[in-house]
Amino acid sequence: MRRDDILPQQRIIGRPFCELCKSKMWLACIEPDEPGYDKRIFECPACPNVSVRIVKYRSEPKLGRDQKWA
Repeated sequence: MRRDDILPQQRIIGRPFCELCKSKMWLACIEPDEPGYDKRIFECPACPNVSVRIVKYRSEPKLGRDQKWA
């Protein structure tokens, strides 16, 4: 199985650059925010900088009682 079959490109979480030292930040935590949104907390491995991003996520479609997942 190819990697893209497991984790499609649109679902990969981008890693921002640190505003202070320009290193790639690590995703430290994902917390729920308002309905339909997540709070993503990124930490810099090179300095003490922390960045919080609020992102909208796409929820799975709701299925009726007589429908099944393919």
